[in-house]
Amino acid sequence: MQNLSLPVRTTPSRRNQESRSYFTSYTPPSSTEAINGPVREPVREQPPMTDRLIVGVDFGTTFSGVAAVYTSTPDDVEIIKTWPGGNGITSDKVPTEIAYSFPANDSTGAEPTVKWGFQFKPDESRLRCIKLFLDRSQKLPFYVSPLDTAAQLKKFNKNVVDAVSDYLTQIYKHTMDTLTRRYGESFMASTKVEFVLTCPAVWSDAAKNTTLQAAERAGMGSRSEIQMISEPEAAAVYTLKAIQPNHLNIGDNFIVCDAGGGTVDLIAYKIISLKPLRVEESAVGTGGLCGSAFLNYRFEEHVRTRLGQARFDEMKTKKGKTWQMGLRYFEEFVKRNFNEDEHQEINVPFPGLPDDEEAGLDSGFMVMSAEQIKDIFEPVVKEVCDLVQGQVEGLRGKGGIVSGIVLVGGFGQSDYLYRRLKSHFSSAAPPPYSERPTHANANSSQDSGSIEVMQPVYAWTAVVRGAVLRGLEGNMVISRKSRMHYGTSFATVYDEEKHSVSERYWSPLWERWMVSDRMQWHIAKGESLSPLSPIAFHYTRNFRPGQSLIVTDDLIACDADDPPAAYTRDLVNVCTLTTDLNAVPRSLFTRLTTTRGVEFDNLDFTLEMIVDSAGLGFELKVDGHHFTLTEQKTACDKTQPHCNNCVKKGRQCLGYGLKLSWPRKGDERRSASLHKKHFIIPVRSKEAIFVHATSEDVRASQENALSKYEAVEHWWVRQPDLNMAKVDPFLSTNSWSPVARILSSSNRNDELYGLLVRMAFQDDSLPSLASRYAISALSYQHLAMEKAAVMHQTAAIRALQTAIETAKAAECMQMMAASMLLNIYETLNFDTSDLNWAIFFCGTKRLANMITKQHDTYFGDEAMIIDWIFYHDAMYKFSIRHWGKRNQDQIHLAGQRKVLSKAVFSPERQTIVPILGCSLELLDLLCQVVDNVYEPGHPNYLSESHLKAVRSLEIRLKYLEQRQAAVLPSDTKQVTQETQIAELFRLAATIYLLRMAKGESETSKCLASAMDQAFQILNEIEYCDRPWPLFIIGLESRTEEQRTCMAQVLESSVKRRPLGSMTLVKRMVPDAWTQQDLRELPMEPFTLYDMIIGRNRVTPCFT
Repeated sequence: MQNLSLPVRTTPSRRNQESRSYFTSYTPPSSTEAINGPVREPVREQPPMTDRLIVGVDFGTTFSGVAAVYTSTPDDVEIIKTWPGGNGITSDKVPTEIAYSFPANDSTGAEPTVKWGFQFKPDESRLRCIKLFLDRSQKLPFYVSPLDTAAQLKKFNKNVVDAVSDYLTQIYKHTMDTLTRRYGESFMASTKVEFVLTCPAVWSDAAKNTTLQAAERAGMGSRSEIQMISEPEAAAVYTLKAIQPNHLNIGDNFIVCDAGGGTVDLIAYKIISLKPLRVEESAVGTGGLCGSAFLNYRFEEHVRTRLGQARFDEMKTKKGKTWQMGLRYFEEFVKRNFNEDEHQEINVPFPGLPDDEEAGLDSGFMVMSAEQIKDIFEPVVKEVCDLVQGQVEGLRGKGGIVSGIVLVGGFGQSDYLYRRLKSHFSSAAPPPYSERPTHANANSSQDSGSIEVMQPVYAWTAVVRGAVLRGLEGNMVISRKSRMHYGTSFATVYDEEKHSVSERYWSPLWERWMVSDRMQWHIAKGESLSPLSPIAFHYTRNFRPGQSLIVTDDLIACDADDPPAAYTRDLVNVCTLTTDLNAVPRSLFTRLTTTRGVEFDNLDFTLEMIVDSAGLGFELKVDGHHFTLTEQKTACDKTQPHCNNCVKKGRQCLGYGLKLSWPRKGDERRSASLHKKHFIIPVRSKEAIFVHATSEDVRASQENALSKYEAVEHWWVRQPDLNMAKVDPFLSTNSWSPVARILSSSNRNDELYGLLVRMAFQDDSLPSLASRYAISALSYQHLAMEKAAVMHQTAAIRALQTAIETAKAAECMQMMAASMLLNIYETLNFDTSDLNWAIFFCGTKRLANMITKQHDTYFGDEAMIIDWIFYHDAMYKFSIRHWGKRNQDQIHLAGQRKVLSKAVFSPERQTIVPILGCSLELLDLLCQVVDNVYEPGHPNYLSESHLKAVRSLEIRLKYLEQRQAAVLPSDTKQVTQETQIAELFRLAATIYLLRMAKGESETSKCLASAMDQAFQILNEIEYCDRPWPLFIIGLESRTEEQRTCMAQVLESSVKRRPLGSMTLVKRMVPDAWTQQDLRELPMEPFTLYDMIIGRNRVTPCFT
């Protein structure tokens, strides 16, 4: 290990090029994939969670299965038995088969349609055994043609990962549909679903990574959320749980033989403890291509030989159902039940074939003797016996006691395989499954060579049942055997006795001759590894001033028993480890100087590798401090900025596209950097910039002081490429941000803010730039920096105008967001603006009407933007109705169709939307109420049709039940607050309808009842962050008690949300009270509303 203290040569090593050419077109996974993919997140024992649905997926070579269990009823493991195309017939598994086809007469380049599982006719072409193509190191069975598979995939512009992902997508969709029918939509919406995926024991880490990638694309969760377990380990979990506890003994070794359709995997486990049941791998897993599918092809060859090539081909082409019936009989009866002692001959149905004594055809049946069937079985079964024998000999060679062999999988159900294994390892009659020999008897049986063979109940679904148990109960296996040697290369001092002169090179920093590409094997093949005991890889790196702190190392594996001391082209690159040392404090680097006065920094660090059933995980450790590598490069979320990982992977970024260092304990701030092309204003400071900044940090007083932040000694960084304070000084702060609080002071409104910032930083297109400049304008506006605000507003308008001229459908959402932000800028600047917000909102509505359909339903980010627009639409409609100086833009705006994200009869319209404060249904009803407001003297006022419409709206408002979403935050106080504000909206809409549409007086009992309910809520809540209900209720407040309560709520609400709309309502409501008190007679509601709203310089927005 001392050799590792020397630096690795900075020039590219020939080993990297050689290893990459080893696999022709294969390139080792990128650093991020390496650490987030096969290199899995470190395994930690997690405390059990409640209210989860655990779904196990056994993605098999020939058949796949799914099981599910609810954590509250752990004993009720349910196997999905019904499948599309199954014609009502139940099956524990579905064929792992998929095919693509283009729609008829399609020339538009549309995506091909998918057929899978049981949906095929017997003669249809399909992709089989696609799972085997994920691992390039595994052999393919003779009946699978790589060329035919490649041709089919190329025809539809697909690759193997696409095909696997598409198949798993169908599995996922059918599973979720089945679970929804089983448990109900509300249950599924409120319950977390976790997936556990199985993989062969002998698969490489690259294959496991690819499988995870396909599962993630299928919708089963992120790579960090999906659990993986090897197939024999999953079978062992189920089988050992099924065996009665008093028949297990500490020290027993069990060999699990997972015999499936295509592959047979074996692994051995030793029982370490009984309560709780814990085991360890006692031998390296092995496997082979000797599954039951090979019996099918040997049977086909047997029938071809007896019929002759010509008759066999004719039968398959002209009498396809005849062949399928015979094959199905062999598959479902002969393979599972054949017993040479009981079946002297078997009649396989081939209806429609004429009698032929020579071929053994009689009355539509082919007569097969026991010896003929044995000839089909024996070569395949012998391979399985040899694999098991190899495991037994390996264990016995280490002095282990082999107590039993457990047969699972589809082929594991075979009676013939069971009896052959039993006869191979024992001459005694098989004991009952529930009876086990004592430990003493097991010892004596070892001497005679006898080993018990067990065939548990549900052998075909043992793997998927075990996967569910793994997700339910956690890890049962405390240590595993390494299947290969794992190591890294390093450079060391040249030794003329050990090294060739041609290998040496001069290191100017260490000032000595060095040799590279020496191998340090950190893990030996067959070594026991615990997921709780990481393996340390020690490194040292030298960095000259200005040199990148991102270093890469190849994790190398060797399958030979004796690994080489130096790198050779026969070794395999598992992945490339990329370590970002920028997160390491500079104080942990050591400054060194050469004899020539050249200064450089040296850092000693450790990568800790953790091994579990499904892959590898890594952590960076420097001077006792841990830095989780997966956190450096994981995918983004909606409310926290993350790294450039999404950009590198070419996928849509769900965060902000920023590269951030991670916070230290006790300091939540995170330094940010981004490419210079994202500059808004040139950076003028050399001091550190932080994204997570306190309000004191960003108390900007002058333009030149925006980047002056409170210094934190251990958190200093060099000036990043982008001063994020120039974009939004409040970005991701713990205090309120003007953009984040456009609609609400609710924390859940950050979801909208995150979406807006994502759109702003998605790329450098004109719509993104428009949003980016608009966010900056809002921020500078609230810093009272009018010059900078106007500059950014102007830039945003120019970018948006140009974007609209060259509009693309995919950019409409971004343009709508930019237009809304400019609209908000004007509404918050209503006292000084020379522009009218209606101009921008009309543009937003035109875009919305262009890309949305009236009766469609939208979800996700689209729904959020559409709902945000509709909220403003409703508020503006109300305001314009009472604005006497409305212009043509406003008249046109009030008459445009509403744009909602949910269709008319969607039950989700009654769900409270946190960013709105109420439900979509209520806003829609409010718009209808405004449309039915007529002044006295209007022909429609209180007409029969008018009263009928008003009465209908009154009933709908009365019985409107606004409900919270199925998934709620843990903060019950926040949920209660949102529910109360939504109810205030309903009551305010009712009050407005009674007064303005129905014409009831202020002494009306219905009005008094609604006002009493409203003030009951106002007395309970601390604030209301929605101006409109406070305005309506405030104008109808008559008693001193009501007005005092309203004044207090307005005061606290303004402190909570000190934005233009709330401040305006706080000023308008007392003005209304003054007007009411100065008059002897009660004011007509139309006069009051029009007077108070019309006194403003521009139309108020109430948002």
